[in-house]
Amino acid sequence: MRDNPDVAKIVNLQKTMKIKNRTGTKGYMPPEALFNFPNQSGAVDVWACGVIFLSFLAQRHPVFSLNNSSKVKNFTISNLIPLVCLFGSNAVKEIAFKYGYGCLIPDEMQKEKIPWTEICKIHDSNAFDLLDKMLELDHTKRISAKDALNHPFFNDTETVNVQNQQLTPGIGAETG
Repeated sequence: MRDNPDVAKIVNLQKTMKIKNRTGTKGYMPPEALFNFPNQSGAVDVWACGVIFLSFLAQRHPVFSLNNSSKVKNFTISNLIPLVCLFGSNAVKEIAFKYGYGCLIPDEMQKEKIPWTEICKIHDSNAFDLLDKMLELDHTKRISAKDALNHPFFNDTETVNVQNQQLTPGIGAETG
């Protein structure tokens, strides 16, 4: 296929414009992947682990859910909606700007982050602190995997009793 001149043009254009192919599973992709930031690092994996951790604490899977038949054609915009629902429009606009995008979000959307206590069924201050650090929208401020594993949450020997409850649909999921 690389011998095809049209394919070669597209590949060269991607390199020139520093366009990165988006890979990853919807709902686990961090903002830097959604905004095609070309210099992604292990911070993308920390974000994905943070989403899984949030899923455990909220007893909800998936946490971020989109209907695959969504009529929203722009992948980035459709995936920003759950981020806005959780982190608020102010933070999402700020990170979009950092990655070189403007972001039009309806005024009706919430402006500030929802506290973890309103989302999670398991309440633990160390868990919430780790969650804040793993789900930091700015990848340059996100906790490293090594530091996450050394976080006080993993030193806490207190047992948390969790009732056997059915998982509830994620943010943005259709129910019915």
